[in-house]
Order: sequence, then structure tokens, then C-alpha cells
Amino acid sequence: MKNVFCVMMAGLMLLGCGDGDRLAEINKLQAAGEVREAIQVYREWVESSKNPNVEREYLKFLFENKQYLDFSKDVRSYVARFPQDGEIMELQFEYYARLARDAERTEQYETAIDYIVSYLLSPDYSDYRKWESRQTTILRKWLQEAIDEGDVTEQKNVVAKMMVMNFGNLAESVAPEIYQELASQVSTEEEVSPAN
Repeated sequence: MKNVFCVMMAGLMLLGCGDGDRLAEINKLQAAGEVREAIQVYREWVESSKNPNVEREYLKFLFENKQYLDFSKDVRSYVARFPQDGEIMELQFEYYARLARDAERTEQYETAIDYIVSYLLSPDYSDYRKWESRQTTILRKWLQEAIDEGDVTEQKNVVAKMMVMNFGNLAESVAPEIYQELASQVSTEEEVSPAN
């Protein structure tokens, strides 16, 4: 609770003392567990304020209170207007990292890979190297699940995904027969339709 108070006080200093009543109301609602009501007060404040720090603190509030759907809707426009705000960008990356981890945990490996490729490989993200290496682990899990289920079509799908993602060496080492089959299909297609 002490951290929340310190964060809110820092926010109050950034936002200006005239907005202290709204911030006090938000703190009171949050302390009472009425986060949705606090969000409504924050939204009204964001809409009526010309101060971008109000919107910034609102986004941090959403993230800290696990209001990820609202956060994901509102953060995009903010980052588009303030791409230099590293702290908010880092929160946005963390949001997608959570989605990728949840997808992996629930064995939705293709979805996890899509989140990583689409959102987490930016050098602007402090943990992007971790996610670069995480891709191969997820691809291996995805392939193993397909092998365990005896689903040859899905195995081919995973190996094709590896190849498209430039993990051909991985594909060749974990599924050499499928890799060779797909590689020969690609070569045949290239021979049939040569580049102009």
C-alpha cells in the first residue's frame, strides 16, 4: 500500500496540484476495491485534460491494476503520439510478453510465436533477446506436441513455420525427414516457376 501511495504522490506532483481532488478520488476508489469506478474517473480526467501526463498515469494505473483489455485499447494511440516514452512502451511490451507466456502455458504455441514475432522482437524492448531465444523452445514444444499426438500434418506445419522463420537448421535437426520433404517441395516449386 505504501508503494501505491508513493506512486500516486509522484503522479500528483507530475500532474499539478489543481488535479489533487481527482487523484484523491481515484485513490479512494482504488483503496475501496472499486477499480472500475476509478477507471471511469480517470477516463473523464483524460478526456478533459490537455496534460499528457494524466493519460500517461492513467495507462500505468490500468496496467498496475491488471486492466489489460482497457490498457491494450488505450496504449496504442498514446505510443503513436509519444513514441519516445520508454516506460509506457516497456509496459506495452510487457503486456504482449504476458500474452505470449499465457499462450505458451496453455499450449497455444502458434499464438505464442505470433505474439513474439509481431511484438516482442523490437530492439526497443529491453528483453527482446530473451524472446529471440524463446522462439526455438516454443517451436520445439509445438513440434513435440504434434509428434505425441501423431499429427503428421501439424508436424509439417511446425517445420514449415521453422523454415519460414529462418530456423532451417533447427527444423533439419529435430525433424530431418519432414525438413527434407518440405525443402524438396520448395526446390521443385522454384524450378517450375523461375524468377523473371
